[in-house]
Amino acid sequence: MAEINLVPQEERSARNFEQLRRKLTLISTLALVISAVFTMSTLVFFISLTQERSRLINQIGESSVRINNLKAIEELLVVTKGKISSAIKIIDQRTNFPNFFEKISSLIPQYVSFSDMRFNAGKLVISGRAKTSSDMAGFVSSLVSAEGSKLVSDVNIDSLNSSETGIYSFVVSMLLAK
Repeated sequence: MAEINLVPQEERSARNFEQLRRKLTLISTLALVISAVFTMSTLVFFISLTQERSRLINQIGESSVRINNLKAIEELLVVTKGKISSAIKIIDQRTNFPNFFEKISSLIPQYVSFSDMRFNAGKLVISGRAKTSSDMAGFVSSLVSAEGSKLVSDVNIDSLNSSETGIYSFVVSMLLAK
């Protein structure tokens, strides 16, 4: 059977237009929702990147402050190390005088006395008196002995005089052993 269409042509085109409008509304609503979701996700992503950037900038600032503090400490360490090495060199060059006097006192004969001792740049000059020539010879031989060479080296008699009473005045120079 043939279908009879009793709906007027204008009503049919209005119904088709209404269906088309509904489809377009649905598609545009769907596009708007997708666009809104994409915009919100982009906004959330941008906010998270901005927060991460702020956090990194803060870390850079803190690290810069720490580095500057460490630079100051390193400069102090370098200066201190230089001063300490200079001080160690000076201390190493110094003679341990208490030990030196204790050891040299065992080398001095009984009748030898000192009137003057001068220390200058690793050199020792001793002025004094000896009762006899044998005391003087014993003093010099004790300075050049194995025990004396631990304390001094290059022993020279600069001056040796005898008085009328037989007492010898002397000036002896020597280098301090290191």
